[in-house]
Amino acid sequence: MKKIQIIKGTKVGKLTVIEEAEPLILPSGIKARKVKCQCDCGNIKYVLLLHFIRNRTNSCGCIRKKKGGLSSTKVYRIYRAMNERCDGKTKDSLRYLGRGISVCDEWKKDYKLFIYWALKNGYQEGLQIDRIDNNKGYSPENCRWVTPLQNANNKENTFKVIYYGKEYAFTELVREKNMMNHLSTIRTRIKRGWNIEDAFNTPIKKGKYQFKYTPGTNLLKLKKSTIY
Repeated sequence: MKKIQIIKGTKVGKLTVIEEAEPLILPSGIKARKVKCQCDCGNIKYVLLLHFIRNRTNSCGCIRKKKGGLSSTKVYRIYRAMNERCDGKTKDSLRYLGRGISVCDEWKKDYKLFIYWALKNGYQEGLQIDRIDNNKGYSPENCRWVTPLQNANNKENTFKVIYYGKEYAFTELVREKNMMNHLSTIRTRIKRGWNIEDAFNTPIKKGKYQFKYTPGTNLLKLKKSTIY
């Protein structure tokens, strides 16, 4: 069998051969040839020649370390989940695939461009990615970072209203006007055909109970006023 020649300067992945190193003596007594390599990051790595020529080892380990460190971050998990939704890999993928929602080529090809955009455009721990126009895909022009509450208010099935010319998620407007205690009343008004401004601005009467004593009995008759 012809002996494999080790040529200085041969490169596989990020490793470049410097010279042949002392062989590794296996328990069987066989000598496994090794090469001394320099990684692009500057580290020295000793690699079994067989692993080197078959591309089983192509860095000093820095690629794996970087990938592992990145995959543990929240922003990378958001990136991965975003792609999985649009690639049909999650249970709710049909809501995306069926409507033609996809990730732009720029982000799809290079996750670093997504992370660069995220950090430059207000990403913080606890925020979620949100599509401004729910009928369009994920791209720098159509995405923003929002709180979970804001994200929930921008779903395609969110009840939205126009209040003085501005669109709001119904619950968002109720919360903004500090009227959560009257949410069901306002919603009922709208269902009955009230315009949005009147539904919110018309004073809501609180329930008032009047007790009427019936002579000859020990009963008090309870009467509740009308609530609009």
